Amino acid sequence: MHYNVIFDVTQTGYRYWSSLLLALIFAAVPIAIISYKGITWWRVSGRNVKFLIFISAFGAVIGAFNFYHHYSNYLRLQSAMRESKCVITEGIVTRFHILPDNRNRVGESFMVNNVEFRYRDRSAQNGFNQVGLIKNGMQVRIFHFDEDDSVDKNITRLEIA
Repeated sequence: MHYNVIFDVTQTGYRYWSSLLLALIFAAVPIAIISYKGITWWRVSGRNVKFLIFISAFGAVIGAFNFYHHYSNYLRLQSAMRESKCVITEGIVTRFHILPDNRNRVGESFMVNNVEFRYRDRSAQNGFNQVGLIKNGMQVRIFHFDEDDSVDKNITRLEIA
């Protein structure tokens, strides 16, 4: 049977650069405000400057941690795919259903050979997460990496017959 590759984590780039951008913005805000000559309110009290720097540093650290978490997950999935550590599940899609709306993110859930897959559109998952492609009765081949600390399976490659 011939399969068309719909998604392959080794062929896609990292998609969530916004978390790094957020960290850079938080880091740049105090520099921009303090160096701007027209703002005098920060000179009134050293507390204002310290508070601004604290909030900016906190935001930058959270943003950097978020980026590190997602980017390292992306590299782990690519590595698992390249090193053939992924499980391959092939068969007919059954028990397909739409997941309840969660913060305006639609999700899907389905089974292939008694293995459940689920994901939400626009989620931070680095694996396949595009809704609207999978339907009941489709013949698919799914490569997935099952991490010990996650309920969801990361779909590293999706092929549809």
